[in-house]
Amino acid sequence: MTELLFDEIKRKPLDIDNPPTSAYQCLNKYEWPEGARIRELFESWFARYPCEEQAALRSRFRLTDNHAHEAALFELLLHELFTRLGCVLTVHPEILGVSTRPDFFVQYGEQNFYLEASTVGRELGPFTRNKNSQDVIDKINKLRSPHFYIGIHMEGELLKTLGRKDVVPVFQKLLDDHDPDNVQQLIDAEGQYAAPSRRIECGTWSLEG
Repeated sequence: MTELLFDEIKRKPLDIDNPPTSAYQCLNKYEWPEGARIRELFESWFARYPCEEQAALRSRFRLTDNHAHEAALFELLLHELFTRLGCVLTVHPEILGVSTRPDFFVQYGEQNFYLEASTVGRELGPFTRNKNSQDVIDKINKLRSPHFYIGIHMEGELLKTLGRKDVVPVFQKLLDDHDPDNVQQLIDAEGQYAAPSRRIECGTWSLEG
């Protein structure tokens, strides 16, 4: 029987006082809106990955090292993408006279090529932020509300440290200014992304929550 990427366990709510330290830990151990949908999507991709290669990919996908986890996720995504495009993929094909193996050999009709999945750098994704971005997240994590949590989306690289006054009042006001029943009605009617949000910017960096 094929093992799953994620454990079949009762998950607990995210604890902002003790946030998860890795992307995989966040998905595997905690529950939040959309978490179940993300896990279901990744499991469906994994089910279409070649059975004989699943164990190796699964072991890397489940690592708490974010760079290794994201590299495995990228390989899984590429396999799903090219499969949906109608390609036939061979995972880690042998090349005569070469000791190393690329990630995929891709065949599409009479066309074929080798594909190597590479991730660049270590500033990749929500759990591998630079110290300035992480400091902003730490400030937001200290906010308290009995009714709301703040989901965030960041773009770019923050090149300087932001003061408390640049971050906290913006998002504290977001929490204080809205009635939870009204927000829930809005989400029910128009979807999660209709919820109120705020945005802060610094140069080419931005954060919306």
